[in-house]
Amino acid sequence: MILINSSKYHLVSWHKIFLSKHLGGWGIRQPFWFNVALSIKSSWRALGGKGLWHEIIKSKYMKNLSLELWIRYKPSRFSGGSLFWRSTCKHIHWILNGLAWRIGDGHRMRIGLDPFAGSTDDNYRLPDHMVIALQQKGLGRLNNIRHCTGDSQHYWKNSRDVGFTGQDGVIWDCYIGNLSRHGIRLHESPSDRLIWDLSPDGEVTAKSLYEYMITEQSHQEITWWQQRVWNWNISPKLKCFWWLAMNQSILT
Repeated sequence: MILINSSKYHLVSWHKIFLSKHLGGWGIRQPFWFNVALSIKSSWRALGGKGLWHEIIKSKYMKNLSLELWIRYKPSRFSGGSLFWRSTCKHIHWILNGLAWRIGDGHRMRIGLDPFAGSTDDNYRLPDHMVIALQQKGLGRLNNIRHCTGDSQHYWKNSRDVGFTGQDGVIWDCYIGNLSRHGIRLHESPSDRLIWDLSPDGEVTAKSLYEYMITEQSHQEITWWQQRVWNWNISPKLKCFWWLAMNQSILT
């Protein structure tokens, strides 16, 4: 009897295969992390939803805090309880990293602490002493810094209006400049709303969560071909061949 060894060479690691296509992978979903994404989505719906299930979670685990206050008081402080709740607290940071405020009337967003839609870490945070100074002056919320005139050029109070000088004044003027560049304006209604800023419609989806988690873990520099090879007008076999070639994985 002739025994045939059916094992083959592994040309590329599974880690690269599981990456999204725009990151140079094949876009095949990694079962473990996609299951985590589905679990997080379910947990988020339970945390921010309505009905009996939400009321039970709010009473038993969130100490009757609103979702906004629970996030501000750090979810890690409420990490005990059932398997479901421990899993929620373990993975909730993936959502928190992408949360932002969609501005309405400006009564809920805290200046210098909370991100607004489209912002990044370096353009919404203020030094702690400036945040404390604003709160002491009664200017801690976004609706407090709208200029009384409300015209387009002086919509937000500048450093002179809020009493910042020197380097603090420069930082403050940069902050309100970022608000203006992002087109942030206040409206009588609705109120500010927490959104998932990594999804086009602001909703938490398993797809957007999964792509975010995989991207954060890839730590890989994206090259020009990684974003183009799958869009080339050639047969799938040729796309795979060129993908292997550019990953230096062709057998020679």
